[in-house]
Amino acid sequence: MPFSRMLFILLFPVLFATTVGAATVTWTVDHPVPGTVPVDLGVTLVNVTDVSIHAVGYGGGQHGWCEMMDEPWGYDFWLEYTVDFSLDGAAGGGFTAPLQQPYDATVTLVNGADPTDWSFLEDGRADLSIAQYHGFNFDMIHCMPMGFETLTIDQLVLTVTCEAAVPNETMSFGTVKALYR
Repeated sequence: MPFSRMLFILLFPVLFATTVGAATVTWTVDHPVPGTVPVDLGVTLVNVTDVSIHAVGYGGGQHGWCEMMDEPWGYDFWLEYTVDFSLDGAAGGGFTAPLQQPYDATVTLVNGADPTDWSFLEDGRADLSIAQYHGFNFDMIHCMPMGFETLTIDQLVLTVTCEAAVPNETMSFGTVKALYR
């Protein structure tokens, strides 16, 4: 067998194996507050396929009392917090935290582009926006907030699944590529 054919037969399985697998890159932040959090994964990503956020914390809630405008009775209520995530305004997702209980939630971010385009994440950097709110819209009801327990996020883990991740070291290809994003 010629040397070139033998080399091809030996290298083909290696090349195929490196393109089939997926890499997973994670980034963790403890006790983030609502607002914008800069994310630096420290790698350049190739062909991102999935992005998710895992959040752990306490649900909190808003307590209040409502009175009908045309009737003399009222009632107490509690509202749960909703937490929304947005990654560079291009992808997002959210969940409703349980009322006054610990939570452990995983949210898959949805990319609004058609077809899905994660290229904004290729340099491994993005801004993660965290918003939390609770609200209601009752017609003809007057409601007074009476107290609340704030929702907390104890830990947030961003997980990116991609074809490959190239380290962004001082003189690496990933660093050079990130400069020209």
